[in-house]
Order: sequence, then structure tokens, then C-alpha cells
Amino acid sequence: MHKKRKTKKISAVFLLLSSAAWLFAQEYKVAEPADFEGAFDADTFFVYGSHSYGILNLPATPNAIPYIINERIEYENERIVLPMGRHRIFWDGGIGYVPIDTFADVRAGEIVNLNFNFTERRGTLFIETEPDEARIFLNSELAGVGVLFRDLQAGNHLLSVSAQGHHSIEQTVSVSPGRVSRYNIRLPSTYDRDGDGFPDSVDLCPDVFGIYHGCPRPQLGHELRNLRDFWRGYLDEQPFTIEILAFGFQYRIASEPLFRELISLFNDGPAVGTNHRGFSAFNKIWIANARWIASLEYGQGFLGSRYRKSFDINVDNDFHLIYDKHWDLEPTIKMRSFSGQFGFRAGNEILSLAILTGYQAERITLTNISEFGDDRRRRTSSRTSRNNVWITSVRAVLSPSGENFNPAFFIEMSVTPIVGEPRGKIGQAIRPEETGWIGFRSGVILPWRLIGGN
Repeated sequence: MHKKRKTKKISAVFLLLSSAAWLFAQEYKVAEPADFEGAFDADTFFVYGSHSYGILNLPATPNAIPYIINERIEYENERIVLPMGRHRIFWDGGIGYVPIDTFADVRAGEIVNLNFNFTERRGTLFIETEPDEARIFLNSELAGVGVLFRDLQAGNHLLSVSAQGHHSIEQTVSVSPGRVSRYNIRLPSTYDRDGDGFPDSVDLCPDVFGIYHGCPRPQLGHELRNLRDFWRGYLDEQPFTIEILAFGFQYRIASEPLFRELISLFNDGPAVGTNHRGFSAFNKIWIANARWIASLEYGQGFLGSRYRKSFDINVDNDFHLIYDKHWDLEPTIKMRSFSGQFGFRAGNEILSLAILTGYQAERITLTNISEFGDDRRRRTSSRTSRNNVWITSVRAVLSPSGENFNPAFFIEMSVTPIVGEPRGKIGQAIRPEETGWIGFRSGVILPWRLIGGN
């Protein structure tokens, strides 16, 4: 009997050791995400292997924007199988919600349930309607009459406005977070006295002539007389003015490509007094009466554009661009010009438009350039050519106060045609040759209105 008990104990120990050995032998098996398919109903589960996974459950989002886990988009919210460790969770939120950016620790063989508070981003919607009695529906619910001022979730909302005797309008309005979004809604009237299919609020028929079919049109002579009388009365009200350019910035683009290449080499100097790009002051005057306007201008080219490159350019065998501050070698291109123009203007004391055309006499000079003679000795020389062209300008002036000597702001565009023939060799084209210009200018002028209009 004692021998049998001892045998049973030995058998139990042997069975226990065999089971432990069998479990340790399973270490070679690697757990995969598919091993979790039958474990979703449990809160805790165990997987043996060299790699372990856990399950992450995320709350459903209030919109269609998916989560991004470890920079990978996850379209599922529940039962996301992840390896053990820390994972970054990001949700953009869109325009309507505050983004979420956090971390979650996933443990082997466990289910992690996360719960987020989705915070809305809000803005203010302000709507005014015409007529005042129009009813305002927001997302198919009556929200106000005539005026609506409401705090809403940021994003798009469906707006519908209707009023008796007017056509209804339905559109999508966008509310920006932290801002007031304004909309002015004007409903077209359904009242159509002339029966042409267009409401009176649109074509003004039959009170005045309209632009749509069905509304009677006047004869051509009647239209021309009305147009003449309008412009005659409009222009006769303009005062006699003298305007001086107080301060301006201009930029001119050469029409001839190779000459434009030459100028680009000389853009190292100060942006003032170049008559090409930069600032100018008190160098132009405009004199205008009721309908006409004239101008005189001196192109400020007294400083010129400088060549200060660290490399030398050998244009041809006897023409060089060399910069050497020790030997006072600083090639400079100067463009001095005088121009006079005449044209017509229209406007009032606040805003006026003008178009002018005239003639511009320009002299282009290259100084401090290096040349080599037959004896191969370097000499410093200069070259000059004339560039006389016709010029056309369009100008707009805004005078906020409309009073004498109060600053007014202007913009101006000028165009000159290309004159002179294109050159085939760079050695010829890089010299100052004739060219056309496209110019842009803006700045401040001082107006002086000498007398009023008629």
C-alpha cells in the first residue's frame, strides 16, 4: 500500500512537469491579430507567444472624420487590435469640433475602453433680410423674422428665407469658429407689372428702360442724347486742379528682352533716383480742368542703377563690366527723361480717372565701363543713346477728404511701344539700345483745387 502511494505521487509530479514543459515549448509560437477574433466578449484574455496584442475601443465620432492612430487612418472605432505599448491617437475634429491629440497605453491581453468629450467649436451667425418681415429658417426650423443673431456650432448650416410677395431663397451659410459671419439677404419681388417674366425690382420696368426682353427700349438717338447730356453735366462739375507728386514708388519693365537683361545686372544700387525702379518725389505735376488733363514729368535718373557684382562680364573683345571699389570702377546706368502728356479725365472730388498720351524723351547712359583698345590697354569710358518714344498712361486718384492739400492716393500704368530693331548679338544688345516700357506707379499727391465747377 505504501508503495502504491509513492508511485501515484511520482506520476503526479511527472504529469505536472510534463505540462510545464509543454507550455514552455509553446514560446516559439507568435500571436497574431487573428488570435483575438474569439476574445472580444471577454474583458481580459491571455495569449502566449513572443509578441502580445491588446484591443482598443474608441467612442464613435460626431462626424465622418476618422481617427489617426500612429499616423495611420483607422476607419473602425471599436476592437482595434494593437501591439502592447503606448500609441498616439489624433482626431482632427473639422471646423465644428476641437481636435483631440492624446496617447493610450495598450497592455497585452486586455481591452482598453476610451471615452472622449467632443468639444464643439462655436461662432456667431448674423443675418439681415430685405424686406424686414422675411421669415428666417435655419436647418428647417423657424429662427427669426427680419434679423437673426445666434451662437451656433461652427460649420455649414442650411438657410431658407421667405416673405409674401417675394421669391424665396435657400442657401448654405458657413459659420467660422470664434467669429461673426454676416449675411445680407435681399429677396426679389414677385411683382411684375409689365409681364415680361422679370420682377419690377430687377428690370425696373415700366418706370425706366431695362435690359431684359419684354421691356420697351428707346430709340438709338434717344439713348445717345441721354448719354451725351449725362457726361456733359458730369464733367462740367469738375474743378480746375493742380496736383503735385509728393511721393511715389515706380517699377518699369523694358519691352526689349536683351535690354531687360542689361538692366537686371545693374540692380545692386539704392532704389532711389534710378528712373527704373524705386522711389521718386516732386518730379511730376498734373494740371486739369473740367474735362481735360495735362502732365509734365522729369524722370529722376540722377543716381542711376549700379553694377556691384563679384564677377566680371566680358561682353565682347573691347567691352567689359568690372566692379572694383579700390580702383573706383563701378559701372552705372542712368536713364534721364522728360515727358509731356495730354488727355481726358472724369470723376469728382473724391475719385477721378484719367487717360493721357504724349511723348517721352529719354537718354540712357552707361558710365565707368571698361574697354580695351588695339594696344590691349584698359580704358574707362561711357556710352550714350537716346530712347524717344510715345507714351500712354491711365491714372486713378482717390481723395478721401476732397479738400485742398490733403493727401490723395493714386495708381498709374504707362505703356510705350517697342522702338528700335532687335539685336542678334549679345555684344550689341547689352549696350543701351532703344526699348519700350511698361510702367507701374503708386503713391501720394497733393491736390490744389483752384476754382469750383460750373
